[in-house]
Order: sequence, then structure tokens, then C-alpha cells
Amino acid sequence: MISTVTSCLGCGLYLFKESFNGLSPGKALFGLRVVDNVTGCPIGPVKSFLRTLPLLLPLVPIICLFQIISGPRIGDGWAHTKVIWRRDSGQVIGQADVFNTEDHKLEEK
Repeated sequence: MISTVTSCLGCGLYLFKESFNGLSPGKALFGLRVVDNVTGCPIGPVKSFLRTLPLLLPLVPIICLFQIISGPRIGDGWAHTKVIWRRDSGQVIGQADVFNTEDHKLEEK
């Protein structure tokens, strides 16, 4: 009984991991956020579920591993979302000039 409850809780947390203000623990650690393509607002439970759902299909995680290099993953297309840097509020991950080199030099001084 306990293992069933634990399994269901774990699956639920995995499917809805980014519904907490568009952040998962890893995204929070690295300064990323998942937002809606249209509104730019952090995603909620429905979009988090749609974004994560393709990863449960066989072989899709392997496809996503290679697809992420060239742009958004399959789940981002399904949920109409994008991953951005929180500090740049709108700079999509994977686009050129993610941070300004001049700003970075100023921070080092």
C-alpha cells in the first residue's frame, strides 16, 4: 500500500514538476524558468503536464536528448512553452548572445 502511494506521488511530482512558478528544482538551481509562449507568464499544472507527457513515451527521451541541442523539445511544442533565463526575463535558451559579454566583464571587476 505504501509503495503504491509513494509511486503515485512520485509520478505526480514528476509530471507537474514545473507547475510551481515555472520552476523545477534543477531549473531553479541554474536560473531557468518555463513560460508560456504567448503570455510570457510561468506555466501552471496543465502546461507542465503537457510539456512532460511526451517523456513518458518509449524512445522519446532519447530523441529529446538530441533535439534539445537544436532548439525546443517536443513537449515545448505540445504545451506552447519555452525555457528562458530568469535573469534576462525573455531570452530563450539556445538563442545566440544569451548574455552580453560586456556585462559579464563588468561583473568580473
